[in-house]
Amino acid sequence: MGKIQQIILMAAMLYVGEARKIDSIRTDKYELSYYNDGDDSVSFCEALVACSELGSGSRLVKVNEEDTQTQMNWMLEYWSYPRVWIGATDMRSEGVWYWLDGTSLRYGYTNWGDNQPNTDRTTEQCVASGTDPRDDTDGMWHDFSCDLKFGYICQRDISSTRSLSTDPVIQLFYSNNPTSFADAQKECESQGAKIVRGDQERYEKIRQILPKYNNTKVWIQDESSDSGCAVMSHNRWQTHECNKGKFGYICETDEESVQE
Repeated sequence: MGKIQQIILMAAMLYVGEARKIDSIRTDKYELSYYNDGDDSVSFCEALVACSELGSGSRLVKVNEEDTQTQMNWMLEYWSYPRVWIGATDMRSEGVWYWLDGTSLRYGYTNWGDNQPNTDRTTEQCVASGTDPRDDTDGMWHDFSCDLKFGYICQRDISSTRSLSTDPVIQLFYSNNPTSFADAQKECESQGAKIVRGDQERYEKIRQILPKYNNTKVWIQDESSDSGCAVMSHNRWQTHECNKGKFGYICETDEESVQE
């Protein structure tokens, strides 16, 4: 058994719980979820195991392209760019950084902070993204001791063969009138409808009726979040506090037509 396999097995044996889901964001390729449990959060190996236990296709995030970093930053900006574990390490060989699926960081996208990774500290073998007072830019990468405790981001790939809703009579109605979530609910209810749910079956249908520029945001329901509210644009959605902001909205109904 190799060193990395031993560490993962040890982490699985020691892991005794899971952090709380704080936020999530979804694109047309993957879903990112931010987990934290206050100041004590989890070690790198605990984060690795926690993500894998979320189900098939879920892993500690692999930030191998700029778009993934952009989406992470867009989500974590609200939380002041906390430090979060990402799925990169040099546990197998000091100074040889790789993603947990074995892909090397040598030739792909990286976002290291100044003087990072810190090659003169052999105990810093795991990578976190976030704010550091030594950096002028938020969301940069730093190598740390794997035993430190941060939040973490899990990544779940979304199948390119995502199916549309199995309900043949569902209808969606888009309004670009900026309003609160509560007022959007009332507007939908006045038409015998409700704010659309942001689930996998409806995702493509929602995208089809939204303008394709990123600054167009609408309220949707996110039943996986504590608040139940989310904001969606053409290529992503993010959980959102229900009582903050004014956006357009999308209603859904399973009736043949809505009330006039």
